[in-house]
Amino acid sequence: MSARSPWKLFSVLAFAASLAGAVGLGGALRPIAANRYLQEGLQALALFDLRDSLNRWLFAGILVAALIFLALRFVVAPVLLGRGPTADSAAAAPVLPAPRRAIVIPFAASSLACFALAAVFFLGWGHGLIPSLFPRVRHLHAIQRVTAMVTGVSAAAGLTLGAALCYMVRAWFRADRAQAAGAALHRAVHSRLALAGGSAAVGAALGLNGGLAAWQSLAVSQGPNVLLISVDTLRADHLGCYGAARDTSPNMDALARRGVLFERAYAQAPWTLPSMASVVSSLYPSEHSADAFNRRIPLDVTTLAERLRSRLYRTTGIVAHHFTGRELGFSQGFEAFDETHILGAEGVSSPELTQAAIRSLEANRRASFFLWVHYFDPHYSYVSHEEFPWSRGYTGPLPKILKVVQFSHEKRELSEADVQYIRDVYDEEVSFTDRHIGELLRALDRLGLSESTLVVLVGDHGEEFLDRGNFGHGSRVYEELAHVPLIIAGPGVGTGGRRAAQVVETRSIATTVSSACGLGDGGFSGMDLLAAAANDAPGVAFIEGSHAWGIADRKFGVVSSQWKLIESVDSRRFELYDLKTDPGEVKDLFGSPDPVAAAASRELAEKLSAFHRMKRRDGEQATLNPETEEQLRSLGYLK
Repeated sequence: MSARSPWKLFSVLAFAASLAGAVGLGGALRPIAANRYLQEGLQALALFDLRDSLNRWLFAGILVAALIFLALRFVVAPVLLGRGPTADSAAAAPVLPAPRRAIVIPFAASSLACFALAAVFFLGWGHGLIPSLFPRVRHLHAIQRVTAMVTGVSAAAGLTLGAALCYMVRAWFRADRAQAAGAALHRAVHSRLALAGGSAAVGAALGLNGGLAAWQSLAVSQGPNVLLISVDTLRADHLGCYGAARDTSPNMDALARRGVLFERAYAQAPWTLPSMASVVSSLYPSEHSADAFNRRIPLDVTTLAERLRSRLYRTTGIVAHHFTGRELGFSQGFEAFDETHILGAEGVSSPELTQAAIRSLEANRRASFFLWVHYFDPHYSYVSHEEFPWSRGYTGPLPKILKVVQFSHEKRELSEADVQYIRDVYDEEVSFTDRHIGELLRALDRLGLSESTLVVLVGDHGEEFLDRGNFGHGSRVYEELAHVPLIIAGPGVGTGGRRAAQVVETRSIATTVSSACGLGDGGFSGMDLLAAAANDAPGVAFIEGSHAWGIADRKFGVVSSQWKLIESVDSRRFELYDLKTDPGEVKDLFGSPDPVAAAASRELAEKLSAFHRMKRRDGEQATLNPETEEQLRSLGYLK
């Protein structure tokens, strides 16, 4: 390598850094504008996005430029010329004066090394690579704090280097003007301008990395930590605390005994995507528009994770269902988002999902954190777990792995024993999931976090077991699908073991958490559930039913303290049920001459009419990869 080769390499890297920094800055502006961070008062998220974009582009730009330069210098050039650089050619090449090289290269090398450390740490920590590659690491918070200090020092070094190089550009420009002319001067000026631009970009990235890391490391929110546990396909009447005869859910029951249980909580949709989108955004499905398999949460919708991260909470999402995944917008606001536990219809994900959640608790135990864990195992296909006794004694033809989609599509004849066996295996899935939720809650105790962590447990929707001739879940809004478990425990909840009897909506979770964390309503809709439980205020719940493949056969439901009105949009048919005397929704009272029923019909119809006049969003298209679509098809969501 000639004497000028290191200088050339460094000039190329500096030029790449300046170009990548400009692209990274431009790349950050679009999501900042699309998410309306500045308009929503989420300036911290704008800084996080700017940092992330600069990190990605600088890391990629410098690496690619270095590889291209080395390939051209040591592979392409020798092949084309038939020889490498000779001693004569090296001796003839102009050399950067030694004193300047001795000053510039060490400073630049140390700055780039510190930037690489910060970038690698960000990529590993922020995207969950370190926990997944090193599952036995138990003290990531120590790495986090050390890196915060290192990046802070390197930020100062990078900014100092940038200022020094800007000063030296002027001196070198004057010296080179006297000593060189024409092309030589042109190259010298460009080289030094590249150094200044690259140093400024690297310095900005180091400043953002160091500043934000130190800010997050030192800042402690006044509010509690938040653990949101959502369980897929969790039917309320199959839990002990909601009246099940079996002891299917001892850990969830114990959580209810130390918190408040909402007896009449309703999901805003009878399937995962729109229901959980409402939980994290507080919007109805018509408002957030994520109501079909290929429609995502829009970027300009503020989520609970975004609101908490803007207050410097460490936000982590660990999910096991495509309908709560990154492609559909659920990663908005999460510093780390883990989708590696999405295993498909027959996968068993609760054990590894729980371990990942515990690692997150251990990593963030000294910070304020928001951890969302979405369990999937109660969803079909139902897998028998022999450690639980609920399905023992069955001697029929059904296997231990039940693909309920086949039952729904084939309409095969099932005996009463077969249907009970399906219910029994489902109960084993519930018990299996409950066991791992208990392990997660015990980890909170072990880490000393129980007294400072608000725990919210919610089901995203229920399940049908031939209640009305069908299995599974979809567009219907009857009780077996819309009525879900909702339990809140932790600081600010008050005396444990309370049961709130009023009608509430799960979309109010965002408002409740925001209020508990000292943010008021956080700009979210709905009510503060804890305040409502304290004053026993009556409520109303709206439910929107749709299919994953579109809005055909769309249904709406509105529930009051006693009555429920269901509207089938396509057929313009209405149903009315008195839930106090007919909780199973067997006797349709719509059109009944009974004056009380008629008055209830008019009142709820007016509420539903006002609901339809609510502003609706056109929606934002999501692009799913073929593997995702195939897994959704195996789950019965796609035809």
